[in-house]
Amino acid sequence: MPNVGTGYPVFVALGAYERQHNTPMGDLAMVSVSPATTTALAAGQTFIVEWTVANVGAEDLNESWTDTVYLSKDRNISSDDIVLGTGVHDGGLATTGRYTATLTAATPSTPGVYYVIVRTNSGNSLTEPALSNNLMVGAGALAVGLPVLRVGGSVSGTVAQNQWSYVQFEATPGNTVVLSLDAAVTNGATGVYIRYGTPPTLT
Repeated sequence: MPNVGTGYPVFVALGAYERQHNTPMGDLAMVSVSPATTTALAAGQTFIVEWTVANVGAEDLNESWTDTVYLSKDRNISSDDIVLGTGVHDGGLATTGRYTATLTAATPSTPGVYYVIVRTNSGNSLTEPALSNNLMVGAGALAVGLPVLRVGGSVSGTVAQNQWSYVQFEATPGNTVVLSLDAAVTNGATGVYIRYGTPPTLT
């Protein structure tokens, strides 16, 4: 008896020797998320998030779904992230088709470095063959309300253990500068890390 069911992925039921083949399905995939470069913003300043989603599956999508935009202190979604907003996509999406959406939001009042993350089909209203391509982090970060360090100046503050304290360094291109750190540490170590155009990391 031929298999007339639908589903994903392939499986074989040995008892009746039934083999179900992959059913052609639509598959959403994130294409791009802004910002593409690191942007310095003031606390409470508005900015625009733009993202593009494509249907990379073999079938058209006729349903509606929700995209959710997050603001995170790292590149991963967690319970302490800020939900900037959601967008509902109606009208479906043909195979190989794509759409671009925007959201206007405000930066948080707490200074720091933040990343924009967008997840399409965030409510899992669609059945898709793959979900790993539903999430994307903007290539650039948002540097919100950071103190500015200029040549000849200084900044001060407190750094919690295992945490970053960011500053925005401004200098004239082509010049040599010397940075010094005066830190009172009871245990462990404190270091200075510099990176151009994006927040520094330990790796």
